[in-house]
Amino acid sequence: MRHVLAVSGGSVASTLSIASFAVALVAVAISLVSLYRSQLAPFRVVTVVGDLRLRIDHVKDGGQSWYMASADIPVQVVNSGARIGRILGYRLRVSYPSLPIEGAYETFRAAFVVDQRALMTVGSARSEWLKAAVTDVWTPFSILPKAAVHQHIVFDQRWDDPVVAETIMFTLQQAHDGREGWTDVGSWEFGVDAEMFAEMVRGSSFSTSPEGIPDDVMGIHPVDLYSHLKPAGRLPVRDLNDKVSRFLKPTRNHRVRKKGGG
Repeated sequence: MRHVLAVSGGSVASTLSIASFAVALVAVAISLVSLYRSQLAPFRVVTVVGDLRLRIDHVKDGGQSWYMASADIPVQVVNSGARIGRILGYRLRVSYPSLPIEGAYETFRAAFVVDQRALMTVGSARSEWLKAAVTDVWTPFSILPKAAVHQHIVFDQRWDDPVVAETIMFTLQQAHDGREGWTDVGSWEFGVDAEMFAEMVRGSSFSTSPEGIPDDVMGIHPVDLYSHLKPAGRLPVRDLNDKVSRFLKPTRNHRVRKKGGG
């Protein structure tokens, strides 16, 4: 009997030792993962982009004239890693898939960083927004671990003649530490006809959402929803001399909660 009890006690002790070892092993694994994420994880970029807005300015200098195409995009970059890293470059690759020329494209350079609010409120003339909205020329920058950098970037390109195309694809490309070459981080698509080009030259601008973002953000159904919501007649006109305050009475669907018990 004593021998049986001794064997049982040894089995229990052995099981407890294995369980303790397993718990300790899990704790060590968790600690190593935490250490890696907090101290050793390499620079890792997460990039978020907003709407692209295109504007065109007609530049005249002496007997010469040309067009400056400017596309501005809000860009936020997050470093989810544990080490500092650098954003080395941005460029906007503009391709023309509707042309019969296969692989036709050009590149807009990252020119300026602008104040988004100022850019939205200032006049459309290039000289005006350059003076009022530009905060700096774009240059490479570093991002601290677990930090984010937000920039509103203007990409420029000179066009010697008006540019119209049924489809224009804008692709934002990024170069950063830890990866060779350029990485696509956002794309936008729309077409420009002669009338639209002329409107931009006269001061208008056109914007579009990035690919992958639902277009119908501010959805409405049915299309004539507000025709069903408007009152049958005109809104009542209040007499300014009438000092009596009027309150809406609760309808049957409104429940009034009484104070006290019950």
